[in-house]
Amino acid sequence: MMAKGTGGELYESFNDLTVAFNQMLQRTSVTYVLAVEPDRLQPEGEYHRLRVELKKPLRGVRLVHRPGYFLPKTYLEETSLEKLLETANLVMSGEESDAVRTAVLAAPFHGAGEKAYVPVLIEVDGATLLAGQPPPVLGVEIYLYALDASGAVHDFVTQTVGLDLAKAGAGLRSTGLKFFGHLDLLPGDYSLRVLVRNGASGRSGLRVVPVHVPAFGSEPWLLPALFPDPPDRWVITREEPRGESKQAPPPYPFLLKGGQSFVPASKPHLYPGRETRLMLFGSNLAAADWKAEAKVLTPDGHEISGGTFEVIERIAGTATTPDRAIAHFRAPDLKPGEYLLRITVAGSAGGTTPATSSIRFAVPPPAPRGPRS
Repeated sequence: MMAKGTGGELYESFNDLTVAFNQMLQRTSVTYVLAVEPDRLQPEGEYHRLRVELKKPLRGVRLVHRPGYFLPKTYLEETSLEKLLETANLVMSGEESDAVRTAVLAAPFHGAGEKAYVPVLIEVDGATLLAGQPPPVLGVEIYLYALDASGAVHDFVTQTVGLDLAKAGAGLRSTGLKFFGHLDLLPGDYSLRVLVRNGASGRSGLRVVPVHVPAFGSEPWLLPALFPDPPDRWVITREEPRGESKQAPPPYPFLLKGGQSFVPASKPHLYPGRETRLMLFGSNLAAADWKAEAKVLTPDGHEISGGTFEVIERIAGTATTPDRAIAHFRAPDLKPGEYLLRITVAGSAGGTTPATSSIRFAVPPPAPRGPRS
């Protein structure tokens, strides 16, 4: 049934697979792909039969094709099960898509138990999210899964965010949506699968991000540098309480001195010659005299000289909070494109194993100049 319904053939009762494969290769040695564009799309749900004939019969030629088709449903017409299966297929495929553009930042922190607390920030580009004719109230579906090397799911977040476009539409179109959630993960390496979908059109984007969760022992550890976004730039929402007990998420971790919060950029944009503030988070960073250095690298690992980096304030951690530092970075003269910022922290005496982390950043092209008056 599966073979005939798709225009294929079933090979059965073969003990010697070589014979079956040879027949299959011979029968598929000449294949034509025919596209059919129906004149009408009604009635929906009806099965449409196809008939394909040769204008001139050829001796020894046998024609095989699919017998018909159903018209595809819109996303809103699909059942809950169909949507669930489609979501699972997209997430598990691991094939990234930018139909809805996203950027993801995951930052492992030392948790209260054996699992690490891993905040995840998902930036959703507003222009691609709102493409087409969205309804006045748009449901944005967000799926976040952490998979190990065998494909097992260790934690996940799923949530639908309702957006009133009359209130939030202007902000969404100028920048986009930023979603803050978290995962609880044991030490190890994971593949984060982030799927964001327009709940009206079904348009979606998938981002795959590798994440390493350290064991948080006595070795130094350093998060990738965090660049605070300008306040009120994004439409921001947080994950809802999870589980039957509706347990509230852990406290927000991205704090400056005095408890002031900030929102990190998932993929910062830097401008040559312009000084930018950044935050360093880590643990076991040795004595109070630790030092940090920064290097800019091309995506293939070549170092670019120039630029300045200075740590201006250190904030010692506690049993429940990481070590923090505020630094100023001035990028060297860089052409538009993508780069890596690698920061290394070590004690001045050199006895402590250095801690290193990297983050990607972009140098945008210069803004076009307006006409001269």
